[in-house]
Amino acid sequence: MLNVGWLSCEHRFTTGEVSDSFVRALRRLISSPVFIPVGTATAMGFHECEFCSPTGAEKLAMGTGELWVPGTGDLIYVAPKLVAHYIEAHGYLPPQEFMEAVVAFQDAVGA
Repeated sequence: MLNVGWLSCEHRFTTGEVSDSFVRALRRLISSPVFIPVGTATAMGFHECEFCSPTGAEKLAMGTGELWVPGTGDLIYVAPKLVAHYIEAHGYLPPQEFMEAVVAFQDAVGA
């Protein structure tokens, strides 16, 4: 297992541009009810974005659960559901291998 996207104000992170296709694939995987039993752990606690102050339903939807994405071989990437927010709102640039795995997995599951 390799953790990706667990950000904190206490640590620097890489920023940059990501493709629209990656963001769409990531959003589909995070929001797809079909995907929940296979690749998302829910109710693993609650985490708020330390970089801004989202409110209401957005806060609840973002800060619960994990996304598990198979990589090459036995590798599994584990990211908080909040990773999409970090990318879109704060410019987080995840590793290229993670982005490729997300797109490939979303294509495979057809979420």
